[in-house]
Amino acid sequence: MVFSILFSIAIVGLAIGNGASEYGLEGENPGIADKTRFIASIYIPVPTQENLEEKDINGITYFYQKANEKQISEYDALLNQNRRAYEDLFGTGNGEPLAVEIHKDLESLQAASFLDDVGGYYNAINQTIHLQAEEEYWETMLLHEYTHYHIDQYLTQRNIPLDEIPQWFQEGSAEYMGNKGELPYDYEKVETVDFRLLDTNDGFHDTANESFDPYVQSYLAVVSLVQLHGEGIITELLLAKTTEEFYEKIEAAAQQDLATFQETFIDSLILERQKIREKVEWAKKAIEIEQFEEAEVILTELLQEKDAGVVEEAAWLLSDLYVAQGLYGELAALLEKKVEQGDSWSKVGDLIQLGEVYLLIDPSQALEFVKQAHEEKAAGDIVAYDTRKLIAIYEKIASEQALEGYKQLFEEELIFHEFIRNELHEKLKNEYPEAFHGKLGEWP
Repeated sequence: MVFSILFSIAIVGLAIGNGASEYGLEGENPGIADKTRFIASIYIPVPTQENLEEKDINGITYFYQKANEKQISEYDALLNQNRRAYEDLFGTGNGEPLAVEIHKDLESLQAASFLDDVGGYYNAINQTIHLQAEEEYWETMLLHEYTHYHIDQYLTQRNIPLDEIPQWFQEGSAEYMGNKGELPYDYEKVETVDFRLLDTNDGFHDTANESFDPYVQSYLAVVSLVQLHGEGIITELLLAKTTEEFYEKIEAAAQQDLATFQETFIDSLILERQKIREKVEWAKKAIEIEQFEEAEVILTELLQEKDAGVVEEAAWLLSDLYVAQGLYGELAALLEKKVEQGDSWSKVGDLIQLGEVYLLIDPSQALEFVKQAHEEKAAGDIVAYDTRKLIAIYEKIASEQALEGYKQLFEEELIFHEFIRNELHEKLKNEYPEAFHGKLGEWP
């Protein structure tokens, strides 16, 4: 094992000179200092770029340009938010320290990776994640590479060679953890190939073409296995010490031979998606006919699904259910839990909805949630929702201009949850009978 590592390092070292000249490190004619830094960065956690800032946060070292400092706090917040999920899956063993380098542009990232088509990568030799600044899908990319780090450390601590675990399973697991839920693929159109063709890194990427994406097959295969056995199946399969043992474990988990699993795992996903949609539709019907207890049981089950879209829909329907029963405290608790667990985008909407709920519970507290939504919107650079306008309106509601504020909310249709809008209108008809009467939206 030691020999193979040293041998691979030697071979990589021979390739560095050609790679450096081919990709042009930090300019057309990199000097000795540039080449030395670049070569060193492959083996030890030092940055590939020069003149970077360095900051250690929560056990992770970040290398970045001053202009990208804001991203460091965003990265840290995302990893902290997901830390429990990774600890539950991979454990909390002491691994090698992780470093994250933010590249100033795509050219810098490509130069460091020797790849033309790359959005980010993890270097298992020195435990560093490399990402491009201003990456549109940085959350997914960061968690994807963070999963590679955890897989690497999980295997290293158990003396299992990384290359014994098929590349497709490593990539599929990283896609699964990086995307908090089921991606909206049209299963009927997904093409698959023999899993064995995707075992190696070269084989995995060589299969890609206009009609086939190896990442999609790999991700969906992992989703299928997780649906059967839970997320623990990921680390169970990683315990295979050889590729052959890995496939034996796959067949045992799927309770069918590899060829049959290959042919049927997409069909299994289609069937599971249909079952979930049937549950959602029945929950909607149960709310409509006021079978609230049955609807709550179904929706609570759906909240445990891994598909973020299903969870969001279930939470929204549960909101309807609670409002319909006047259970505003339960709805507030549900939304507060979602705020704790959600990303910036979902937090903004949930905080605004919390403000709406508190218009029913205690209007004096509603303003605080809208202010929090404004702060979250600014931090996440989110375009949706005019939180400045909402703050101005909620400030009126918290003052002697409450009636003017409420009327503005309704006239400008700024209460987004239909059930809350209807309940609030009924409440205001009692408090301001001269201003709110008749049907929703009718003014004297």
